[in-house]
Amino acid sequence: EGELEVELDGQRHKASAGSLIKMPRGKPHGYFNTTQQPTRCLFWVSPAGRLKELFDQLHEMTDPDEVVRVSAEHDVEFLPAPEP
Repeated sequence: EGELEVELDGQRHKASAGSLIKMPRGKPHGYFNTTQQPTRCLFWVSPAGRLKELFDQLHEMTDPDEVVRVSAEHDVEFLPAPEP
């Protein structure tokens, strides 16, 4: 639902409802809600590595700084937020 901006290897793309985006491991990638509307997306990760454990911890988390901190403990580094 909604629309995201997806950054993959330095390039930005729009992802609207129904889009399928492949974000390969080892390539810098990120997704950003740049709208005022809520979004919902489904992630399919294979091989999952430690991501299942990470996603379980992040499920109800709302503090962005805590999300970044916990993610770093699971070998996930966040790209900086887009400039407004």
